[in-house]
Amino acid sequence: MLGNTHHNLTLGGELRHLDLMMNSVKERAIDIDSTLGPLVAAETTRMKKGMEKVERKMLKAEKRLHKEKLGQIEAVKGCTLPEGWPTGAYRQLPQLRTKRSRLRSEDDRHTRSVRLTI
Repeated sequence: MLGNTHHNLTLGGELRHLDLMMNSVKERAIDIDSTLGPLVAAETTRMKKGMEKVERKMLKAEKRLHKEKLGQIEAVKGCTLPEGWPTGAYRQLPQLRTKRSRLRSEDDRHTRSVRLTI
């Protein structure tokens, strides 16, 4: 799935940036009051889980988009190739062959009669 899309569906880089940012905030908070460290750690965890939720929803949306596109392709294929085969001449190929051979034999008879009259 990930290889068939033009979108970046992972948030690994953003999660690393979030970690760096929240570590900086945690250090500053601890400098002010040491009891704020666990609060910032809890908020970091909550934010990471939120980012992971966004990542899952992005992947789910991309899968839905691909499913819709495949459905459209199948619909076009169904209209142009019912039963999975080309329509028109392909279906009539045996009939065309017999019709063509009848026409050839009629042309041969006509040509013979023309030759005889000349």
